[in-house]
Amino acid sequence: MRKVILGLGLAIGIVALGVGIFGLATTPYDHVVPVPYKIVSFGAVAMMGTLLILVIAFAHGTRAGDLD
Repeated sequence: MRKVILGLGLAIGIVALGVGIFGLATTPYDHVVPVPYKIVSFGAVAMMGTLLILVIAFAHGTRAGDLD
């Protein structure tokens, strides 16, 4: 069950990272690709959340950093 939860967290984190990269890549070209600023701000927050999810997943995967 733990692997399923961590796998789902990683999948959600990867999707959030994709949204974040898309939002940041299209921000300078808003006249070409009109993306609402809500999506861009969500993308920036999602990228920070992705880093947090990866840190938590790594910490749990290595028993809070205790490598045997």
